[in-house]
Amino acid sequence: MSRLRRVPIDVWFEPIIILVIGIGYVIWYRSTTFTPTEKASLGWANLRTTILAHIELTAVATVIVVVVAIPLGIALTRPGLRRLEPIAVNIANIGQAAPAVGLLVLFTFWLGTGFRTAIVGLVVYAVLPILQNTIVGLRQVDQRTIEASRGIGYSATRTLFQV
Repeated sequence: MSRLRRVPIDVWFEPIIILVIGIGYVIWYRSTTFTPTEKASLGWANLRTTILAHIELTAVATVIVVVVAIPLGIALTRPGLRRLEPIAVNIANIGQAAPAVGLLVLFTFWLGTGFRTAIVGLVVYAVLPILQNTIVGLRQVDQRTIEASRGIGYSATRTLFQV
């Protein structure tokens, strides 16, 4: 019991919530009589396919956003590109300005339905927070610490990754 006190609540509470929801689904599924159509759409085979598709969408969109937004955020904090930061952030703001559903509808008209449309919508919607947090995080590093790292011989790249 003393170990649970040291672990933050979200570390052990979230898996318990997922487990309770999963058990509730199994109990409900086994105790309900379904029509053939309902059984086909709520069966494990369809549910598994949907879960795996969701995980794939999430993973692909996350990788794309991280590969785009973090290097862009790093580049925009460099002295030579600092003047372009407002332009890049305003372009990234476009994804946040429109409601997510409206954005997906616009992309559906443009790209049709499917995996690609969902990925584009997720990426456009998620770039701004990662970009902003990268820029803010790098700006929060104390300038004296950066100067000290350069003073002891760290390169700019080593300072970026280790300081």
